[in-house]
Amino acid sequence: MKSNEDAYASLLNENERLNAKIRQLESQNIFFKTISDNSPDLVYVFSIPQKCVIYCSDRLLEILGYTFAEVQEMGERFFSNITHPDEYQEIKQHLERLNASRPGEHHSIEFRAKHKNGTWRWMRSRDVVRKRDENNATLEILGVAEDITEWKKSQSTLVSSEAHFRMLVEASPYTIIIVDEQGIIRQANKRTKVDFGYLPPELIGQSVESLIPDNLRHSHEKYRKIYTKSPFSRPMGSGLALEAVRKDGSKFPVEIALTPIQLDQKTMVLTTIVDITQRRKAEIMVKRSAERIRLLYDVTAKSSHDEDRRITNALKLVTRLLGMEIGIQSRIYPDEDLYIIENLYSPETQLRTNQSFSFKHTCCEITLANEDVTTFEDLKLSQYSEHPCYKLLHLESYIGVPIRVQNKVYGTISFSSYKPRPIAFDYLDVDLMRLLAEWIGATIDSKKDKRALRHYTVELENKNRELEEFSYIASHDLREPLRTIISFCNILENDIGERIAKEAQEDIAFITDAAKRMINLIENLLEYSRAGRVELKLEPVDLNRCIEGIVDNLKALTQETGAVINFEQLPTVQGDSTLLAQVFQNLISNSLKFHGSEPPYINISAEPLDNSWVIQISDNGIGIAAEHAEQVFKPFRRLHSQGKYKGTGIGLSICKKIIERHGGYITIQSEPGKGSTFSIFFK
Repeated sequence: MKSNEDAYASLLNENERLNAKIRQLESQNIFFKTISDNSPDLVYVFSIPQKCVIYCSDRLLEILGYTFAEVQEMGERFFSNITHPDEYQEIKQHLERLNASRPGEHHSIEFRAKHKNGTWRWMRSRDVVRKRDENNATLEILGVAEDITEWKKSQSTLVSSEAHFRMLVEASPYTIIIVDEQGIIRQANKRTKVDFGYLPPELIGQSVESLIPDNLRHSHEKYRKIYTKSPFSRPMGSGLALEAVRKDGSKFPVEIALTPIQLDQKTMVLTTIVDITQRRKAEIMVKRSAERIRLLYDVTAKSSHDEDRRITNALKLVTRLLGMEIGIQSRIYPDEDLYIIENLYSPETQLRTNQSFSFKHTCCEITLANEDVTTFEDLKLSQYSEHPCYKLLHLESYIGVPIRVQNKVYGTISFSSYKPRPIAFDYLDVDLMRLLAEWIGATIDSKKDKRALRHYTVELENKNRELEEFSYIASHDLREPLRTIISFCNILENDIGERIAKEAQEDIAFITDAAKRMINLIENLLEYSRAGRVELKLEPVDLNRCIEGIVDNLKALTQETGAVINFEQLPTVQGDSTLLAQVFQNLISNSLKFHGSEPPYINISAEPLDNSWVIQISDNGIGIAAEHAEQVFKPFRRLHSQGKYKGTGIGLSICKKIIERHGGYITIQSEPGKGSTFSIFFK
């Protein structure tokens, strides 16, 4: 009986233990489910024997669109349906790794799973063996999977961006290196071979200071550390020009741009290095070119009537510019073997102007043979080391060019030194010589022209003076016979005037009138000659008083014609008062003489012009046609018959000569029937 009770009690205890175990498991399941359902990732349990998912958290619906019921219904087909065919083999290997794993050891796998809507999602699952049998074979796998689709896309974009970045870095025409915070080169493009002589692998892992000359490394390291603490983008050209050192130890100028970047979750500096050797050379050439342009301007712009002085000054400037000792402009006579120094700049030699040499002993013989700029940096190393210009004159360096005047070789311009030239002559020096030769050739030609012009001017002045003297003397001597003719005609008329026929009386009157007109013409001719010969007595001339005096002189003629002469407030000008009065009296007299049917109206006005004056004399006279405007200022040019308007036709030419002697000029504007306006432009 007792044994039955003991057995029953034992069963009750076992049942209680089992129930407690069940409650514990249920509690654990509730806890597990609570955790898994609240996890942002998918939690699942996969049974190896059943080949299906036996548990799955609610995240399955959100991630792949399936309910757990649908998963259970598909059974072992679920994994085959959602797994990408390309990943079957990888999943198989993953299960093998799990089966061989130690207790608690995790293994991860990334694979694609098909969403219920047919799209593929990337999953990353971290798995561990949950249960094994007595033979240690895997029974259940616990997995935690996360949706990494967006991360995969960003990684793909990042990989693409990095590939694009690397492509740009490699395609750059400049050296690019990426340096970490310790100054170690982590990446380099292939341009390093061109600029520095290093292949990229040779630089990676090296300090960036290895590219800096020894004397600059310490200061560069100091500034690099300061920069690393607060890096900022520094564009090309904003920093000081630096020097870099190549693999072979040679140095060259560089310009550097710095750009902080994030790479492998670290701040690094992308450094762009540009070899500016050619730019520096170009800058030097531009500077030298500017110096030559400025020199040519200084040579050609300075005004001087002494051409030899201008040429000597040019020789001085170019000698200094080229760093030479001697500058010569020569005259050569090859047929006579003669070389003459016409102009010279040579402060430290015994050479002198007009010194002559054998043409064959000079470098100019070589220059003429070449017909262009000829240069020697070191004559003893050239093919002309035995030439007399080296043997006798001891010249070491030379640059020369032929001078042509009117397309014929006149001589040479050359610069030489008793020392070899350390730097070769370049195209700027050659161009300078050609331009200088052209200018000197033109200057020499101009000098010859000026010399000839001075000779002809002196001859012309002498002939004009002789002609004026002859005209004056001839005119003076002609007046006496004419006066005699007039006197005898008067005597003849008084003695026998009543006894001769009327026709004879008219003949005597005609002779007298012709003689008087001839005397008047001669006097005008003398006046014209005097206007060009008399010495000007320059003084301030008040034109108001000048015109008032002329109006008084012409009062009788003014009253006779009923003329009105109006003049405004006129200025005071610098001139010869007598000659200017002659000009205005002549012009006003013409206006009174050549009037139309209406009484003459004459207006005299003044206008300022460029610190001087324009005086205008306008009338309402008969005027002249435009085509005759220039004729009126020529001597003895008359536009009307002697019978209608008396005069010799020389008055306006006298006016023109007087005004021109004052440095001015006179013009006319006129129209038939509408009067004339004479404009006098004072200097």
